[in-house]
Amino acid sequence: MQCSSVGALAGGPARFDIEPPDGYHVRHVPIPGLAKEVVVFERDSLADQSDAFIRGEHSENVDPFGQVLWPAAAAASTVLSDRASRQENGLSGLCILEAGAGLGLCSLTASCLGASRVIATDASVIALNLLGAAAGAQALEVECQVWDFVKLSWEACSLSLQSDAPHKLVSMPILIVAADVLYSEELADSLALRFVEICQSGGQGLVTDSVCLYTGRFEDKVRKMAPDLKITSSRATLSSWDAIPVAKAGVTREYDAEVTIIRLGSAWDMVHEQ
Repeated sequence: MQCSSVGALAGGPARFDIEPPDGYHVRHVPIPGLAKEVVVFERDSLADQSDAFIRGEHSENVDPFGQVLWPAAAAASTVLSDRASRQENGLSGLCILEAGAGLGLCSLTASCLGASRVIATDASVIALNLLGAAAGAQALEVECQVWDFVKLSWEACSLSLQSDAPHKLVSMPILIVAADVLYSEELADSLALRFVEICQSGGQGLVTDSVCLYTGRFEDKVRKMAPDLKITSSRATLSSWDAIPVAKAGVTREYDAEVTIIRLGSAWDMVHEQ
């Protein structure tokens, strides 16, 4: 897979000239503050994947959700870029941990922004393979781990991290990111617990959600478990978002995506004060 930088188009960010895997296309995502657009590999059509999922074929080869880019990932990446711009060394000194990474736009962006360690997790092997290919094509360092945050405790996850690279994790604050993954009560409850565990261990969190089915439930759970944890919520609009609908595979549609942004932890206040 060849990767080369080409000139900026119409004065915008520069683009990578990348050949995607068969059955996928390159999607260039402009992130404010980055000189080059971030590239993800998105599936051309979801017809076979969505049909198989509807038939109940829930295997590692079927994933109609993790092979398309969701608007909340772009919103979270913008927040990360804004945060990096407010700090002298960008995201250096932080371990970015993405839960339910999918195509991994947030992880790829964090690597571009100089995070000291970037770990992308997902229960889908398909999504992580696509993420790994995109990271390699752009010469970005992202660790991909098959984790299911519903089933794994943070203690188990942290032990795995320490065994993989203990010298990198010591004394490094963790920023856990989750974008458009709150699509069931079980996920909302499990992720609330994981976010609280990490924030109470000195970390911080960022959740973005455009579906907003269980965003309120997530916030309620976090507040009940950690009433003293600082939580701030805001909204952002991504105009003319180009999406490949899971339910109408093979076509695209454009709409204005409304995204809820939730920041957890007092460290966000210190960033904005700089």
